[in-house]
Amino acid sequence: MTAPAAPRPAARWPELFADLTDGQTHAVEQTVAAERLEGWRPRREHVTDLVALATCDGSHADRLARWRSEAAALPVAGRRRLALPRPYLVTGTSVLRNNFGFRDGGQLREVEFPATAARLLQAHLGAATPVRSVDAEHILRLHGQVFGDVFGWAGQTRFVELSKNGDAFAPVAAIGRYLREVEIAVAVTDWPRVDPGRLAYALAAVYATYNHAHPFRYLYFLALCPSRVTRSRKHRETL
Repeated sequence: MTAPAAPRPAARWPELFADLTDGQTHAVEQTVAAERLEGWRPRREHVTDLVALATCDGSHADRLARWRSEAAALPVAGRRRLALPRPYLVTGTSVLRNNFGFRDGGQLREVEFPATAARLLQAHLGAATPVRSVDAEHILRLHGQVFGDVFGWAGQTRFVELSKNGDAFAPVAAIGRYLREVEIAVAVTDWPRVDPGRLAYALAAVYATYNHAHPFRYLYFLALCPSRVTRSRKHRETL
């Protein structure tokens, strides 16, 4: 049986959204939905932070320092050390190299989710990028913006080959070509006026090509989320 979908933040904590515009509320909810796809289960205080960010209340640097402090206070799980060093990983662990020096996955996740959600929200609230301007440069820049607080290699295409369950993603040497195909797939579609059937096909084509490109070592999908290639059901406009 499929688990019921988590309630939208504005439905679960309506009091937090009382002073937000429809656009700000939509941006917060899109941010939370995207991060949930990566496994985030935001608490009330996380949504409170996003609402504050949407209204320019407080400093992102102060929030980032608090999230880091809270993550550092978590207990560290005992793990077997890896004998061989691996690219992108903290030596002796299976934890990605990060700007906080965390060697424990639980600690890293505790700060990574709210930190990237904050940057993703800023991208949603920023000036909309014309759909036909979504290209490799835009995707790399957006990945760097969203993940730069957490990973020093954010915004850089991967330099290792990747596979999942035996299926290989694009070779490193071919990443640029596949990103160019994404750019073309985005550019040839008239997103604001495309009919629903064509919309589903066009989105599938963009996603399938981008997924195979897998341009980053980690969290490649979120770098496409605020790129305005989907439409709002409520406002009938490009996001």
